[in-house]
Amino acid sequence: MKLEEIKIQLRAWQETISDLEDQLDALSKIVQACPESPLINAIHRIESRYTRSVARLVGDDNEWLDWYWLEVDMGSKEHNTVTLNNGDDVRNIKTTDDLAQLIYDLADGQN
Repeated sequence: MKLEEIKIQLRAWQETISDLEDQLDALSKIVQACPESPLINAIHRIESRYTRSVARLVGDDNEWLDWYWLEVDMGSKEHNTVTLNNGDDVRNIKTTDDLAQLIYDLADGQN
């Protein structure tokens, strides 16, 4: 997949996941649903399956989308640095465009 196509897919993925999380937070407050409720669990499974599908589509074989979403909160956390090639390649992944470049480079065998 071309880099620009990956960027488009990742922007749409982030927008969808972020919108869903915002709506889920609002719903949880209204119905006072606990995070372990069946409804919340089902929605999280949908998010995870969607993320895995997008990852396959864009050639992410290393679970970078999961990392970006769950570990660094869509790039907003300070610990968003990736080190490749035994420290020769250090990248800050703050945006989906940064993430797209990482996935593209790794799929292309550059790292």
